[in-house]
Order: sequence, then structure tokens, then C-alpha cells
Amino acid sequence: MKEKIILCTIILLLIGTGFSQIYEISSQKIIVEVNKNGEASIQEKFYLTFPNTYQVEKFREESKELGSSLDAWRNFDSSFYPHIGTASEITSGIVNPTLERDGAFYYFELTYDLSSPIMHKTDETSRMITYVLEERAISEFFSGNLVVIPKGTTISFVLPQSTEIRKVPQPEATTWIREDGKKVVNWTGYKSANAFILEYAYWKQIAPSLEISMLFYSLMTSEGLPPILGLLILLALAVYWKKKEIGSRLENYIIDHSDMEKTREDNE
Repeated sequence: MKEKIILCTIILLLIGTGFSQIYEISSQKIIVEVNKNGEASIQEKFYLTFPNTYQVEKFREESKELGSSLDAWRNFDSSFYPHIGTASEITSGIVNPTLERDGAFYYFELTYDLSSPIMHKTDETSRMITYVLEERAISEFFSGNLVVIPKGTTISFVLPQSTEIRKVPQPEATTWIREDGKKVVNWTGYKSANAFILEYAYWKQIAPSLEISMLFYSLMTSEGLPPILGLLILLALAVYWKKKEIGSRLENYIIDHSDMEKTREDNE
């Protein structure tokens, strides 16, 4: 009797396993692309592992039914939701339900924009604007008085070109410059700190006319100006003498040919 109970329990467990969705979120990558006005477009990737290919196909089928709705995915799994900004700010949020392969992992992604800038303008001059990250942008990562980036979570802020980090980012971060010239500030958990600090200066583009005037001013105040002026004077003299030489040759040519014509008329 005891053996039958154990056998029935095993069968029920196998049946339950066959009809339930089994996967594990192994890691999460959040990429925050910031424009020159401090506004952001966000992409989040959730990397999953499955015990077998059957569960992979089952997840794919479930994904098709869920579609691209953020709410539907969050109801399916409370971990699948936007982690940057607040719910009221999210615009054009969409889930790409296609399950992609990346080595031993599978992932799907959600993308969204925020209606309000996540960077707060603290100072502005004729040449630059200073921005500081708004706390509400990363409110999901606050735990009490600490900012906590969980293990397996990576947050990357991609800053516009012509930016300069003004304060050391907190928690401790790594930075590098992409091929397109944009700076990337990257946090990979586990990390914690008393505050989440990201402050940078955005250098405004100089108008072409201003660039020319600055170049002229730079030349006029440069120590290398005398040699440059000397070179220009020599070049001008060379052109002048060359022009004078060509003019003299042309005048002689005209005179010579005029004499030849006069001689020919006299002989006739």
C-alpha cells in the first residue's frame, strides 16, 4: 500500500511538471540610452535557463499568447516589468516576445521610453550643461536607505557624445567609450551604496561662425603667429613676382609679334 502511494505521488509530480512552466531568470541587463536633453530610451533583457527543450518550446508558445503587452507579462511573472522610472512615466512600452538564443541562455527583451527626463539639469552656461540623475529613475533599486543592485543585474547608462563625468559614480562603476564616441557607465551587481550618483557635463556644439572666430583669435594670440605671418608674406611676394614675370613675358611677346607684322607689311 505504501509503495502504491509513493508511485502515485511520483506520477502526480511528473504530470505537474509536464504542465507547469519551469525556467529560471539567470541574469538581467538594463541599457539606458540618454540623449542630450536628459531623456531616456530603455532596453531590458531577461536571460532565462530551462531544464529541457520541451520547456523552451512551451515558453515560446506562452510568449505568443502574451504578446507585446507589458501588463500581460507582469501578470505572467511579477519579475518581468520595467525597472527604470515610474509606471506613470512609461510610454511606448513593448515586449518583444521572441525568445532568442545567446550561448547557453535564452532571452527576451522589453523596450520603453519615459515621458519625463531622468537627468536633472543643475547648471547651464554658454558652453555646457550639468546633469544629475533623478532618484526616481532608479527607485526600484532602493532598499531602505541603501541602493542595491542585485547579483546578476547589469545597468548600463549610455551618455551622449561630448560628455564629461563630473563626479565619481556611486556605487562603484566601470566606464568606457564606445566606437561611436559615447561614454558608457556600467554597474554589475552585487553592489550597494548610500546613494546612486551619476553626474556629467554635456558640452554644447559650437556654431561654425564661432569656430572660425575662435580659430582666428587663437592664431592672433598664438606664439606661432610671427612665423605664420612671415610665411604668408613670402607666399604673397612669390605670387606677386610670378605675376609680374608673366605680365612682362606677355608684353614682350605682343611687342615682338607687332614688329614682325609691321616688317611683313613693309616688305609687301
